Amino acid sequence: MTLGLLGLASCDRCRAARRWLAEQEIDYQWRDLREHPPDLNEATDWLARLGEAQLVNKRSATWRGLSEDHRPAAGEAVPATLLVEHPLLIRRPLWLRGEAIASGFDDAVREWLAKP
Repeated sequence: MTLGLLGLASCDRCRAARRWLAEQEIDYQWRDLREHPPDLNEATDWLARLGEAQLVNKRSATWRGLSEDHRPAAGEAVPATLLVEHPLLIRRPLWLRGEAIASGFDDAVREWLAKP
């Protein structure tokens, strides 16, 4: 089963994750979200499986920079089209392994990654 790591080459957490994967000798496929943003089907799937709270970084400069017309009103769900248009809103790193999905790079994610 292939491990997918999605993020940004300039992201410190993504660089740390890639270093850790190399140290653990874990193979993975890298995808830079700036160069290869998600399509609508991917973004919709990720939102459904991971949930908005874990997928969308609402504390990012990208989120704060969205105009009121683009940002969903309080209580409204973030549409997948917003993630397609602004992939930097995706919490990084994003991990895909089979049907499983996770975001971030904390101890729980490292533990999950270390399991075969």
